[in-house]
Amino acid sequence: MRDFTELKIGESSTEIELDSKDDHYAATVAILSQASRSINLFSHDLDPNMLNTREVLDLFKRLAIKDRHSYIKILIHDSRKLMLNGHHLVELSRQLSSHIEIRKTPKELIDHPETFLIVDETALVYRNYSDRLEGFVNFNDRQKCRHLMEFFKHTWEKSTTDPELKRLHI
Repeated sequence: MRDFTELKIGESSTEIELDSKDDHYAATVAILSQASRSINLFSHDLDPNMLNTREVLDLFKRLAIKDRHSYIKILIHDSRKLMLNGHHLVELSRQLSSHIEIRKTPKELIDHPETFLIVDETALVYRNYSDRLEGFVNFNDRQKCRHLMEFFKHTWEKSTTDPELKRLHI
């Protein structure tokens, strides 16, 4: 597993290829640990191998409670898997609903293949295809992040909330 701890958001502009689960996870943790304002996540099913660990959940929670201006927006394609298998990030979004919001993408994007995580609109973990491990991380790619954020914001406006994701199970 690669070590990304020396790389800094807004400073380290090298694009590093990722091709293993361990490298994706390490890159995700490294970027999330430096989040100071925002997390925008575009995902098919909140990949449980990457996003359903205590370490990652703690990083999401840390940003969510950091201050009243921080936010986390998550767009997903398929909430059925989340409801069937459970996902701690969904539970966290229910507890911190004023800072973490999960929405479903519009039906016309259900087959959109890529997945990405953008932190502070500067750093990026990216995969061309959500079901493959080939991708990259860049801690300072404002141009690519700006392009993906335009797509994200446009999709966010057309997305819907899923009542199943908001319901508290008692």
